[in-house]
Amino acid sequence: MKPVLWAWLLAWLLLVATGALVPWLPDGFAPDPGLLIVVAIGLRVGGTRSLAVAWAIGATADLLSGAPFGHHGLLYVLAWALTRVAQGQVELRRSSALAPYTFALTLGMAGIALAVAPAPDGWWRTTLSHAAVNALLAPWAARAFAALLDTDRIDTLRGPTRLHAGAQ
Repeated sequence: MKPVLWAWLLAWLLLVATGALVPWLPDGFAPDPGLLIVVAIGLRVGGTRSLAVAWAIGATADLLSGAPFGHHGLLYVLAWALTRVAQGQVELRRSSALAPYTFALTLGMAGIALAVAPAPDGWWRTTLSHAAVNALLAPWAARAFAALLDTDRIDTLRGPTRLHAGAQ
């Protein structure tokens, strides 16, 4: 099975598990497994398939959370694209860069969500703690995704074919 399909299946399972745990966690302390996997995909796998899976993970999050259809899909596609661009500028695979990036990305996504919906009471505390949880888990999620799917080897296999003139 393709790594991006495994990523969608893993996201679906983690979204269900997180949804089941939310009632027992303090406000804002539930991670966003969809975002964490989309960022991990953005770090390791490019192309239209991974873009489509980022949207599919978002659509799954919409269906499971009751959000308007396309809300998470759009945010996750944006997160995937930003991660692909940022990875080209900064080595995001390092924890020291990935954690603050994920923190800022979570805050940005919350800002977009608050632009289209009314802000609940205490939204800033919930948003900051949610961003902190995502930032703490992002390096672990990226390493787990890479180890599980061996995406470094996959990226190498998809690289350009190089022929060396004169090599015997």
